[in-house]
Amino acid sequence: MNLLRARPSETYWVTATAVALFSAIAWWASPGSFPTDSPESSKTELATNGMDREVVFREHVLPILEAEHEIDRKTVDQCILRIRDSFRGYRKGIQPFAEDLTSTSTRLGVLGRMPSDWWSKDGRVELFVRKKFEEHLFSEEKLTNDFATAFTQLRDDLKANRYSMLSKVKVAISESEMPQLVLPDQVEFEVNVQEQFQKFVTNRSTDSVYLGIASFLMSDIATTVVASVVTRVVTSIGASVATSSAAAGGATAGSAAAGAGGGSLAGPAGTAIGLGVGLVAGVAIDWWMTDRFRSQLERELESYLFRLEHGILFGENGRDGLEKDLQALLKELSNAQNEVLRKKLIGVNPP
Repeated sequence: MNLLRARPSETYWVTATAVALFSAIAWWASPGSFPTDSPESSKTELATNGMDREVVFREHVLPILEAEHEIDRKTVDQCILRIRDSFRGYRKGIQPFAEDLTSTSTRLGVLGRMPSDWWSKDGRVELFVRKKFEEHLFSEEKLTNDFATAFTQLRDDLKANRYSMLSKVKVAISESEMPQLVLPDQVEFEVNVQEQFQKFVTNRSTDSVYLGIASFLMSDIATTVVASVVTRVVTSIGASVATSSAAAGGATAGSAAAGAGGGSLAGPAGTAIGLGVGLVAGVAIDWWMTDRFRSQLERELESYLFRLEHGILFGENGRDGLEKDLQALLKELSNAQNEVLRKKLIGVNPP
């Protein structure tokens, strides 16, 4: 019996252990023993997370987007300079063209093709002079190619700028307080930017030239843009010189207007050449038999090329030029890139 009877000290420790064990079990099973995610706490966490994302976007991404816009502005400036360089090349041909047109061989060639109504009702002289114009100044193909090259380079440079900007943003995010944020790859980013850009520009304007340039910046149809731009300017110049012809009294303005309106042989770029050849016709009618023919011809062509260049780049008769159109499109492109990255990183539209 003594072997089975527990000592008092052992009884005490067994009892204490049992009480502690039952207390722990009761606490474990009681409500509120561990923190739980209430709807209110979840909302607070999401709000905090959203605020953190907003801070990351504002402090790490937005400065890169703003710097990118400035880079794009310089890219547009380079496009404008390329077009101006083309016109400088065209001007270099004015003097050789005037020399050629006033040479003895050309005068004889014109006389040999000259009917009684030498320019207005017979196309032989116009074709003869047009060929020399295209040889010395610019042809339809050259004008179209020069503009298409400038636009294509602009489009490719802007795309390269976007890819470079996206790479910079990825690095900035990886070094931010939230490196786990996911950004689109180049393909996804390009598709999203194109879609957003088209929405913005369509809502902004219905001008065919503006929309044409916008479409080209995201596609490969350069010649369509060239046609739209040249048509707008040449039509405006042609109407202007037609109006001035009545006051001028001479044949120069009237023949130029006729060249712009009916002298085209092959589309808008051809119309630009037709206007130039029309000027030659008017000068020839007014000055053909005088010593001032060559100098007058050079002045008229210098003036025409200046108006053509200025009208295309900076506008004519209240119409916007390429420079203003491109700067407006850059703003929409910047907004589109901003919108795409903001939605991806934050998931909401800007306030």
